[in-house]
Amino acid sequence: VQASVNNKYDYWHKDVLSHFGSKLGGEMRTFHDTISQSRQSLERLSVDTVSTEEAVSFIIQVQETKRRLPGWESDLKTYRSGQEVLQRQRFQFPQDWLEVD
Repeated sequence: VQASVNNKYDYWHKDVLSHFGSKLGGEMRTFHDTISQSRQSLERLSVDTVSTEEAVSFIIQVQETKRRLPGWESDLKTYRSGQEVLQRQRFQFPQDWLEVD
């Protein structure tokens, strides 16, 4: 009976880790895409603009990025702690896993 209970627990443990790992990995990829898009849009804009419209667009983009930064920092802490939990539980990370660092 004890072996059966242990096997069931091991199965549930592995299943929960797998689901958590796949959800965390998906969220981290989405977060990475969002950060990359924001970075690319900032890099396309320049401080040395020709028109007032471009200058206003640049300022708005910078302000929008600054506004989103605290939320991104919070998300990053969550992803880091989630990855640490998975590492402690000896989760087998997939080949395409994005490391938090």
